[in-house]
Amino acid sequence: MPGGKCVFNPLWLNKQNYKTWLSSTNDKHKAKCSLCNKEIDIGRMGEYAVKAHMQ
Repeated sequence: MPGGKCVFNPLWLNKQNYKTWLSSTNDKHKAKCSLCNKEIDIGRMGEYAVKAHMQ
């Protein structure tokens, strides 16, 4: 990604492991966990940050 910034991928919302708790935010470099109500910074690690949060 240019500038090293990862962005939210709407296809993640279709993945079995994410679809019940993950959502997008107004910031394209963040995702939201509806279970703990926290925003996940995906700007550097992308989907790996989502996977790490899930564990």
